[in-house]
Amino acid sequence: MLGAFVILGLMLYVGVLVLYFIGGITVFGTLMSAVDISGGNTNPDDVVAMFASPAFFIPLAVLYVALLIYQGFWQYAWAGIPSLAAKTDPRTGGMHDAAEAF
Repeated sequence: MLGAFVILGLMLYVGVLVLYFIGGITVFGTLMSAVDISGGNTNPDDVVAMFASPAFFIPLAVLYVALLIYQGFWQYAWAGIPSLAAKTDPRTGGMHDAAEAF
């Protein structure tokens, strides 16, 4: 059972890294396209306006929803292993003793 948790943990870690990488590239691209920093004299009002624009918040909101869906999926995945083990373990009685336990 420990091996299953290790595999799921690695899958979770890789998935989170991928989602954060995609989100980071998206936000970085939005920042670089909205503010011209090549001249060295960036107007702070332009930066604040960029953070308040829908072009910045929409990709961020999509990333947030994707992370919430991903986290919800993994809540079920993590709970599946122990529930299957508890249901099928012959040392605890299996399904026919569930009424006595609960």
